[in-house]
Amino acid sequence: VAGVLGAVKEKRVSSDVMFWGGIRKIAVLFIVGLAVLLDQWMQSDAPLLRTISLYYYAGREGLSLVENLGAIGVPLPPQVRSILVQLQKKGEATSASEPARPGEEGAKIEGDIVGDKPKKK
Repeated sequence: VAGVLGAVKEKRVSSDVMFWGGIRKIAVLFIVGLAVLLDQWMQSDAPLLRTISLYYYAGREGLSLVENLGAIGVPLPPQVRSILVQLQKKGEATSASEPARPGEEGAKIEGDIVGDKPKKK
């Protein structure tokens, strides 16, 4: 919900992005279910694979929620903002080596994660 609100605020709503986001959510449920089945198959007393997969996806979703709250304009503590800026820069450096996805524009928007006013580069 926060991702959709952030996209609406920034006027970047895309049915393609929303479709693939839904596919990712289904894949997460599938992977967690598979981890549960593997834990049962191994007959261990501790659900290790389930716990690892749940913590991983809970962390990813938590980070995504904080990013989207910043994009909506919710005030974030300075420490959180600086971490998000660092992660955004790492993501931009990684995505610069990847080809653009269909429908993506070439211009990057600075500050979109941390709630700053967008600036075209």
